[in-house]
Amino acid sequence: MNKQTYLTQLKSALSGMPEAERSDILYDYEEHFDAALESGETEEAILEQLGRPEVVAKQFRLSKVIQRAEEKPSSVNLFRAVLASIGLGLFNIIFILGPYLALVGILVAVYAVAVSLIVAGIGLVFGGVVAAVTGSVAFAPALIPAGIVGGTLIVAILGAGVALAALGGLIFLAAIKLTQLFYQVTLKYLKLNVKIIKQN
Repeated sequence: MNKQTYLTQLKSALSGMPEAERSDILYDYEEHFDAALESGETEEAILEQLGRPEVVAKQFRLSKVIQRAEEKPSSVNLFRAVLASIGLGLFNIIFILGPYLALVGILVAVYAVAVSLIVAGIGLVFGGVVAAVTGSVAFAPALIPAGIVGGTLIVAILGAGVALAALGGLIFLAAIKLTQLFYQVTLKYLKLNVKIIKQN
């Protein structure tokens, strides 16, 4: 392969990108190639440094997707960035997709716990209100000590309901903060990954 073949393959691999960006990339690579030739490097050495055209194109696409995810944060944009990074090779499937899916699973579990606590708390509050209105506590949990009866039991049920719902709400707010942190850390990790691949 020579310079012209490399640039032709790179142009083809960059198809679908905006023409101005593609022209800039090709110009930069041609300039780099010419400067390296003038400094005495061989075409083979230059080609080895530059990397395969299809890998270079994937790196540029990944950088673009990461930039979009930074500018317009959304779970869809983050997922696209992760998928784009996976396209760079087996290394990325193991070291990006695995941890990403594990962390997503943990976040989903935290949200599920938060929602469950909120729903259980609302259920207890509703049950306490029903018990207060009807005067019946037939549904009362077996764990409540036998000495607590009547109005005290209803207050205990209402208090437990409010406490569970509040705990669920706090966990939900913490999950939102964790999601934001996860988003930022994932983008930083993807950028680091691109740098590592470019250096190899």
